[in-house]
Amino acid sequence: MPDREVIVDHDGLTYTFGELKAASLKAADCLVAMGVRNGDRIMLVAENSFSAISFVLASSRLDCWIVPVNARMSAHELDRVRAHAMPSAAV
Repeated sequence: MPDREVIVDHDGLTYTFGELKAASLKAADCLVAMGVRNGDRIMLVAENSFSAISFVLASSRLDCWIVPVNARMSAHELDRVRAHAMPSAAV
């Protein structure tokens, strides 16, 4: 099953379950290196993408909460979300 396609992105690139698992493990390692711990909130500023999905799955692995934020928001809007959500990290 690791070789089965699971995602086709907007550019037509395909990703397998194995690639998604590897990417989510790498994203989880990145979050841990940033000091993220169980129960923390992570602000994810991203477009719809494979990496965004990887970070969502990584947060689940770490038992954290994702605060998804549209990458097109202004700095002022991002600051308001950050102040309200009080995330431990932002990616």
